[in-house]
Amino acid sequence: VSVGLDLNDRGLAEYGRGNYAEAERVYDQAVETWRALGPDYQAHMAASLLNLGLDLSVEEKRREGMEAYEEALAIHRRTFGPKHIRTITNMNLVAGACLMQGDSDRAEALFAEALPVERELYPNHAELARTLAGIAALRQREGRFDEALPPAEEALSVVLKVEGEDSLDAALMYSNVGEIHRVAGRPERALPLYRKARAIYERNLGPTHPRVASLLCQEGLILANDGK
Repeated sequence: VSVGLDLNDRGLAEYGRGNYAEAERVYDQAVETWRALGPDYQAHMAASLLNLGLDLSVEEKRREGMEAYEEALAIHRRTFGPKHIRTITNMNLVAGACLMQGDSDRAEALFAEALPVERELYPNHAELARTLAGIAALRQREGRFDEALPPAEEALSVVLKVEGEDSLDAALMYSNVGEIHRVAGRPERALPLYRKARAIYERNLGPTHPRVASLLCQEGLILANDGK
């Protein structure tokens, strides 16, 4: 058991340092260690699989990352049940990966399953915000901007309540609401939201981070289109 725990911790450390290839190698070893220990350690294996999936996603190995997420989700459903926060977190990760890969139907189904559980059991949890943001992204993708805005705004409200004004999740939710206003043709409402998101990213990630650059581009486009 100590070997598996140590491997998982080493994977987390390598991931935190940005050594994603090494983290992947160590997580693979952790998963195989738990697998060899048998069914009593399924929950431990699911945790390592989830970490592996996150690492693979950062490495843009999306198919392999999805496989890790899906195996972890099956284990979480079996060991903790469909309403446990670990299962809900895993659902949101799978749904987000589905969104990235264009599988809107699967993402929709997972978000629809997670949302009522979160409203009942986890109304003050960031996972509720992530589900709402995912639903907003689906509606935006469908061009249903008026339907996208309420869940995006609710997601922002939840994150501000749970994590405060200066969290990375808050920055993401500000930019999500801003993006909906932009694509819906309301740049004057998008601009202050982009600026709030950028300020948070600058404080937390530094002024040269790619997320800061992306928001600066959006702000610049809006200003240029406004003749400024």
